Amino acid sequence: MSDAAKVVRTLAPLAEDPAVNALIVDETSEAIGMQIDTDTLVEDLADQEIDSNATPLLAQGNISLGSLLADQAPIAIRSAIATVVDSRALTTVCERSLWLEPK
Repeated sequence: MSDAAKVVRTLAPLAEDPAVNALIVDETSEAIGMQIDTDTLVEDLADQEIDSNATPLLAQGNISLGSLLADQAPIAIRSAIATVVDSRALTTVCERSLWLEPK
């Protein structure tokens, strides 16, 4: 058995370990959250899509909805990450990446 095969056989099962999966979800969510300012993104999106002169009621509602949407973004991000981690995709990526040979 090659060294690469031993490494894959040893490390690939970690992708199915619930504690490892939880750590991946936590760390990835935190890293993305540190890079994305959801409040600003939601505000910018609303400013681009809502003409406050044409739809003042909608613009006024945006003040309330904007913070709600910004608060929900990290939950949606975490959910998307958990979906990938819980799928077979993480195991496949781990197995394939462990087989890659350095050049």
